[in-house]
Amino acid sequence: MATAVEAGCTGPRVLRTDSQFSNAGVIAACRRTAARFSSHLPREPSIKRAVAAIDDTT
Repeated sequence: MATAVEAGCTGPRVLRTDSQFSNAGVIAACRRTAARFSSHLPREPSIKRAVAAIDDTT
């Protein structure tokens, strides 16, 4: 994010990452600099099971 500012970028900063670069440090840097971000996270088996267990009738 700092490199974009140093290079003279003045518009909104947007970062898009894949699961390799999705971590708390990257997301914290985006939040500190008010950058927008989109991050792909790997599908964890435990999360997949939790989503599948959600009752569709509520």
